[in-house]
Amino acid sequence: MAIPIYKDVFFNGINYDYILAVKFDNNHIKKCTIPIKKDISLLEDIIHMVEDESYEVDDIYNRFKRYYVDYGSFEYCLGHSRLSDHYINDIKYPEFDFSFYRKESYLRKDAIKTAKNDVVKNRLQKSFLAWNKRQKIDYSNLCLPYIFAVNYHNAVTNYKIESNYFLYSNEKHGRFKYPRKINEDIDIEIRSNFCYGGASSLVVIITYKGIPILPYSIWVKYFYAGFNEIIRCTRSYRPDRTNWNECIDFVVWFVQNAIDNPDEFVRSTVMQEVENLMTGLESIFTLSDEEMRKKLDVSISNENNLGKYYIGIRSTRMANERDVEYYSISPNEAKLVYRMEKITGALHFLSSLRRLSEIYENITQDINRIKEINVSFYPEIIIAISPVKEQIADMNIKLKPILKQMDNVKRRFNYLDDKLQKLLEHTDWNNITEVKERFINRNPQYTKLAKEIDEIDMQISNLKNELNNRESYLKRLEDSKRLIEHYTQNNNINP
Repeated sequence: MAIPIYKDVFFNGINYDYILAVKFDNNHIKKCTIPIKKDISLLEDIIHMVEDESYEVDDIYNRFKRYYVDYGSFEYCLGHSRLSDHYINDIKYPEFDFSFYRKESYLRKDAIKTAKNDVVKNRLQKSFLAWNKRQKIDYSNLCLPYIFAVNYHNAVTNYKIESNYFLYSNEKHGRFKYPRKINEDIDIEIRSNFCYGGASSLVVIITYKGIPILPYSIWVKYFYAGFNEIIRCTRSYRPDRTNWNECIDFVVWFVQNAIDNPDEFVRSTVMQEVENLMTGLESIFTLSDEEMRKKLDVSISNENNLGKYYIGIRSTRMANERDVEYYSISPNEAKLVYRMEKITGALHFLSSLRRLSEIYENITQDINRIKEINVSFYPEIIIAISPVKEQIADMNIKLKPILKQMDNVKRRFNYLDDKLQKLLEHTDWNNITEVKERFINRNPQYTKLAKEIDEIDMQISNLKNELNNRESYLKRLEDSKRLIEHYTQNNNINP
């Protein structure tokens, strides 16, 4: 059964009740809230008619038609709660097969009238009401997005948002760019790509004298952060409507400060990002068990603790229950993996950090320190690799006789099973159960071997899962080892 759109939370909020916009005049920038005039009475009427059993689709259709003619289609995502849904069709004027509906409705009502008794009549009546509600839901799910789209479009048009505002909470599906020049040195570009599944995005790219301003500190602020998101933009938000608020707040804050004293502000911003990265790496390098447990405390691991301008960031997360479970099972290993991937992952930033030399004079010193930390951490990886290789070798040795045992048991079982299947091929369908039971009684090994196969299969499955985990861990160790060797080949690495 289709879920009514009005049951979802996205009926209200950004781009349903109001549009967020940014005004930029005379070197002053401010965030604005543009109201959307919603057709509340029509929306409420449709909702009421869907729920009220006395109404049919015709009633919703007639109510909708009194309000709306065909205004064309809209390339908005307003029919979906998530901007990351995979959906690239425009919102079109609602169409409905009323010929089929009326014919089916007539036949169902006629069946109710001619029912032989009250039991049948009640059953048919109940079936009709359920069917009719499904039809009303299907049609309302076409009407409501169109109402949202018209209301949103009217606000954009009436307030001349696209021409009068610097930026606004866009609803268009597909790829869009909004480049804006703040002054001779600072450029801002907002990019959105909505309703394209996992490829959906909302990013802010700020450049200063052609140099991207990147959020290096995110790498250490979050328990997990995607490297690729950090090196390609200043902010990359999860594609949710609520994150338009975070995105616009960040742009307003950055632009206003950049207007007042661009060189000093950009320099201090870059310095802060780099310094926070370095402080975080130093802390992770010397991370104690108690500090690791704090990072894994899910009750306090909330991105709201990171500061307003780090909320809603895409491809990041705080510690979760899976991380906690890993640590509870293998605390030393989990801690090593966390430290290793943060420390060695920072090497990916070296090329972009070098570009900051004209903005931040101490950057060479920080680059060298990142390398030094990695060189110092290198022996820990080397020490960890050998025991894991031994574990993998031992597991493979242990697995070999179990696989051989499985082959032997299966061969004996298959011999009996083939005899059973040939017997059943010449058995009447009605006698299959009896013949099978007689065979099993005469051949008790059949059931015993089947049970033994299940038990051995469980052994193999558990051992292979453990083996896969060890091999995955070894790969992470060796990848990090190679990363350090690649970026610090001119440094003295002492295993």
